[in-house]
Amino acid sequence: MVDLLGAKLTGEDGVRAADTRTVLSAWRRAGGTDREDLAADGARSVARRVGAGKLVLGEVVGTPNRLILSAAIVASSSGRSTPQASVDGPPDSLLTLVERLVRQLLATEVASGGLYEEAARDFERAVQIDSAFALAGLDLLRAAEWATGSSARQMDLAARVAWAHRDRLGPPDLANLVEYIGARYPELPTGAEQIADAQRVVSLAPDRPEAWYELGDGYFHIGAALGIESAAQQAEAAFRRSLALDSAFAPPLEHLLDLALKSTDTAEIRRLNALYDVLHPGADVADAYRWRAAIARADSVGLAGLRARAGAMTTQALWRVIGYGEANGYGLPDAEQAARVLRGRAGPQAERDRTTRMLHDLALNRGRPTEAAVLAGEGAQSPAERRDMLRIRVLDALYWAGDSVAGAQAAREVAAKADAPLAATAVDRAEQYADVCVAEQWRLAKQDLRGADQALARLAGATSPRDSPGVVAASRTCLVALDGMVAVARHASNARRLIERLDSTLVAAFLYEAAPRNFAVSVESELALLTQRLWEVEGEPARALRAARRRHYAWGPESTRYLSSLLKDEGRLAALTGDREGAIRAYEHYLA
Repeated sequence: MVDLLGAKLTGEDGVRAADTRTVLSAWRRAGGTDREDLAADGARSVARRVGAGKLVLGEVVGTPNRLILSAAIVASSSGRSTPQASVDGPPDSLLTLVERLVRQLLATEVASGGLYEEAARDFERAVQIDSAFALAGLDLLRAAEWATGSSARQMDLAARVAWAHRDRLGPPDLANLVEYIGARYPELPTGAEQIADAQRVVSLAPDRPEAWYELGDGYFHIGAALGIESAAQQAEAAFRRSLALDSAFAPPLEHLLDLALKSTDTAEIRRLNALYDVLHPGADVADAYRWRAAIARADSVGLAGLRARAGAMTTQALWRVIGYGEANGYGLPDAEQAARVLRGRAGPQAERDRTTRMLHDLALNRGRPTEAAVLAGEGAQSPAERRDMLRIRVLDALYWAGDSVAGAQAAREVAAKADAPLAATAVDRAEQYADVCVAEQWRLAKQDLRGADQALARLAGATSPRDSPGVVAASRTCLVALDGMVAVARHASNARRLIERLDSTLVAAFLYEAAPRNFAVSVESELALLTQRLWEVEGEPARALRAARRRHYAWGPESTRYLSSLLKDEGRLAALTGDREGAIRAYEHYLA
């Protein structure tokens, strides 16, 4: 087994095995025999003696028909261990089992150290090596959630593999999978269901740092939007429990830093940032946290150094500088500098697409609609992307003070596609349902009700399994929104009830995990604004204010979309309802 593991650790992935003969000789001198292994402390001493910074500790058990290989990577100096990796299969597949184990070990190590992009790639390779590797599929879901540059393709692959072979998962891992993708997969779970499932995971596996982190993550991102008053406190408690189980686990440490930064607790910011720098100096997003901490501490020297080397920062860190700046309303000149660096940076197409969307959102949040319209055009690389950017131009003009001329032209093009005969394929129908949703919002905003009934009927026709669950969810949510718009435009007696239905639908639909997020990406932000405006028409400023404030805390392009519009309306409505302090906070953020 030692030789088999060593053959897979050649240095190609940054890890090279020590010479087998040297290791075995040192192991025997330390007291290891064919009948008696060394204790963990003795094994770490052997590793240090041969100059190894880490060692693999594990075991092989099984029957004549099935082997189970389990192992963890342990630091030879501190004794810190990664979560245990495990694979199983028939004895005649031993070489494949070892390869799977090594891939899972390496990916788990880089993920726990904050190298999320690399971990996602490693877990994806593990799934490609063995398409029945359910645990690697689950690990890919985790890594893809944490990675800023992860793709829907990775998430879909992970979900399909893990769900198809879920019978090979133990109860805690199966519960974790359900937390991510729902018990009715491929139908999407709600955010409330995900938090309840996360609570079940920690009850089944209270010793897993990942389980406590994911529970805290739910409270952190969407707890307030779901109306959980103590969401921040519950998030902090879960993150601290996770960190107590693994003191070097990057994700909970990052979010504890987030909470400290939001509370402006400078002593805690200094302590956590120093710990993060010691443990994870090369993490994908380390510079983004250094930047946030420097701003919070008014560290002009530290900020100057970070600004001087912005061009050397990772793309993931620069994305977060932009997103955090928008989400929190500080450091926006630095966000603009990050945008300039990113605009001239080459990279994979998926990275460039995400960059374009983030720069587009930054331009509109900063009041530059012409620049945003140009960026929307630049982001149109593929036919599907061009079609999506057309819809974004329409929505920009409706909800974000976007270029009205560009919006009107785009609305005509989108309406032509929406009104065409229903597409034959599921992929084309998905695009057409999205076109219907956007085109009808434009028409109803212009008091044009001529095609309303046809649009409602078309969206009602989206059904599973003919159409994907994500498309059905988005179409039905848009149907609820258009129902409310039509009722208000027609002064119908049931208008208030339909707005209430839209309001409750949006509350239930928040997601925080890596489940395919068709709904959240496509309609969440604009419908929050729409709900607020419909409540205003009905003379309900307090309910309109609640709708304007109900947004999950995050930093990506889906999360900062329409933020300036929401903040401006939040300030106005807070002042109207007597919340002077809330109005000041919203306006200060808006004016930043």
